[in-house]
Amino acid sequence: MEYLEWKERYYAGNKEYFKKYYKRYHEENKRHCIYLLIDKYKKIKYVGSTDNVYNRINLHKNGYSNLELTKEKWNDLGLSCFMVGYLDSVNKQERLYIEYYLINKFSKENDLINNYEPYELKFGDMEEFRKCELEELAEGLVFQVYG
Repeated sequence: MEYLEWKERYYAGNKEYFKKYYKRYHEENKRHCIYLLIDKYKKIKYVGSTDNVYNRINLHKNGYSNLELTKEKWNDLGLSCFMVGYLDSVNKQERLYIEYYLINKFSKENDLINNYEPYELKFGDMEEFRKCELEELAEGLVFQVYG
């Protein structure tokens, strides 16, 4: 039996196990985070956010995102790595506010490839005190190389 045929039979025979395994894996690894795309000069090229960093970065790496990253585009832009900073104790709207704040901050110092206004969300209903807290959180965010 060839390897590919064996692999196909193995996964088909253990389909329920793998469904449960991957569901549990993604639930356990679901955390709000901000991620940065860094070039070879250690400059920030892109700011994004997600609650599933594994899935989101894989979508970027495989060209299935608004960046449409291909291997050629990755090389042309001189990209080096993704960096991730995890956010605990925030909800989705707060995470998006932090992303918006960092895009504005980093766009002054870097040539970002963010090619869209991050979100149509209105942050007006968020209290000013909370915005200040989130900006402090953003300023203190520790980023680590992903993967």
